[in-house]
Amino acid sequence: MNDGAIKLLLLPGMDGTGDLFADFIGALPTWIVPCVLSYPRDEKLTYDELAPYVKSALPSDEPFVLLAESYSTHLAVRIAAECPTGLRAVVLCAGFVSPPRHDVLSSLVSVLAPLLFSFKMPERACRSFLVGRTAPEKLVDIVRSTVSRVSPGVLVHRFRSVLSCNSKHELSNVSVPLLYVAGTEDRLVTKISFEQIKGVKPAALFANVQAPHLILQSNPREAAAVIVEFLHKT
Repeated sequence: MNDGAIKLLLLPGMDGTGDLFADFIGALPTWIVPCVLSYPRDEKLTYDELAPYVKSALPSDEPFVLLAESYSTHLAVRIAAECPTGLRAVVLCAGFVSPPRHDVLSSLVSVLAPLLFSFKMPERACRSFLVGRTAPEKLVDIVRSTVSRVSPGVLVHRFRSVLSCNSKHELSNVSVPLLYVAGTEDRLVTKISFEQIKGVKPAALFANVQAPHLILQSNPREAAAVIVEFLHKT
């Protein structure tokens, strides 16, 4: 892929707002044109219901790349499997094609989710699972306030959708280049998730970024650099 302009369609993580992409977008070169999608904050929509919404945002007459954060992996893979005109590549950040955890903790959190998501995320939880213990206070505040603006019921619904998703069949039909970006300190999505993707798509590329789960927010410059390098070579 040369330096001719290309659109980068950004699909957000479980918050669904798209508000957390600002620093990453600021680190992109001018030939990459970002387009941020956001999902309704007060509607409990399934992946099936969100898919047409994402499809309606796809460019109809220009090349584009799909970039999905964790929760949106299923949507990106599902849409890419349909080979839309203009799609050049897919980037998955902390992604998964089946539930990222299968232990007792996941089942317990699913049961307690309505209670857990009823309160503003504690700073300690935000640091431990999303942005890292040494994250600047500003980033912690932005993440916590962004998540708090989404309906608790919607967050519970999305969390449970993650625990039942399976995109392996759709992944097998994706024909464009695929880059998987992992955070070296991710405590939510482990290397097993990439191994599952690699098992279906042996040609999938892998990049490590020094970051926790929220890769694009915690280390936007390094994340942008590896994605730009991938697109240069695609």
